Amino acid sequence: MATTEETQSRITKLMKVAIPAAALIIAYGVIWGHLLRISRQDIFMETVNFRDLFSLTGVAFIISTLLFCVVYYTPSFYAALVIKREVSNYSDYQKIKNKYILILFISTYLASFILLTVSWFFPVNTFNQWEMTGLILAVSPVCIILSLLLNRKVVQQRTRYMDEKDSFFFNLRMHLGTPFILGVLSWVYVFPLSLMMHNLTFLPGADDRSQLLDTLMLSAIVLFTSLLPGVVYIKADRQWSLLKQAACVGGTAIGLLMVLSVFLPVIPALLINFTVKITGIIDTQPYNYAVSTTVYPQEAFSSREWRYQKTADGNFHRFDGVTLFSFGSVRLVCPPNVTAAYHESLKYVFASPDYDEQKRQALADVTGLCLVFKKEQLIKMGKR
Repeated sequence: MATTEETQSRITKLMKVAIPAAALIIAYGVIWGHLLRISRQDIFMETVNFRDLFSLTGVAFIISTLLFCVVYYTPSFYAALVIKREVSNYSDYQKIKNKYILILFISTYLASFILLTVSWFFPVNTFNQWEMTGLILAVSPVCIILSLLLNRKVVQQRTRYMDEKDSFFFNLRMHLGTPFILGVLSWVYVFPLSLMMHNLTFLPGADDRSQLLDTLMLSAIVLFTSLLPGVVYIKADRQWSLLKQAACVGGTAIGLLMVLSVFLPVIPALLINFTVKITGIIDTQPYNYAVSTTVYPQEAFSSREWRYQKTADGNFHRFDGVTLFSFGSVRLVCPPNVTAAYHESLKYVFASPDYDEQKRQALADVTGLCLVFKKEQLIKMGKR
């Protein structure tokens, strides 16, 4: 049997190989995914070499995913802080804990319904501070009532053998303190929901009923999935090792993200977009460039979108462009109008793959004008 030192040594050696390999694989995936979105996979092989910073891209994607998870799973984090996993010398607490989880789901959906309903009829930005505070606190009484209805008998069995003072404070905590906090906590769902609704749009001609239905369905999915890792953590066996608990909760979070990505393509699109921005792979700021006339003929800039002109000496083409892809020694420069199409491609209609394909095709149409340059061929003249 291997000793602890031998096991740790093997794990260390494995990690030294696995981490760079994983980063490299992720980097390939990010670059390919980005080029696929802009329909310029033709330059992928020009960038694939081990001298480039693939590992940096992989690490950036991991960071982007972690940041996304932090925001998306904020309700889970706070739920794990509020709902205790166990109470010492109280075996029936498991029943109360399960009821608290149920109350949290009910209150979160109620808070979502209240906010969407109020926002539908009254602009939220017209609310003053006191009205918003009242709106947030409105769910807490419902949680308190639900706790009294669901947990009363279980709590009574516990307080039966307590003195009056201990019984009072135990009831206060179980029926008032924790439910009140759960009511306030139910509004934390705005973090993942705002993240997903930021790029949400609707099909042209969609009536109010269809828009409201799409919003409610998206909200229901987001609220359920954003709470699930927290529920897994709360219900996990305390006897498990920390590694097993972390693997269980982390696996649930990443697994949900992968499943959601199938139905909501905006998630991988946002992750890739954030990664390529923080690594400098994409720069949508328009610049004025100059390139030698020996690199491309003047006909390559025939589209008016380039805002083309030739230098006075006739040796250089001058044009406006944005960098839609920059990696290694390769630059993909596009006319400035591509930026609008790129941002539009990040929008999505709930449960409408045809819309996603339409926007991707629109982006592909405008990226057809993009030109590939080597780094040393381009002279950046300044911002436009």
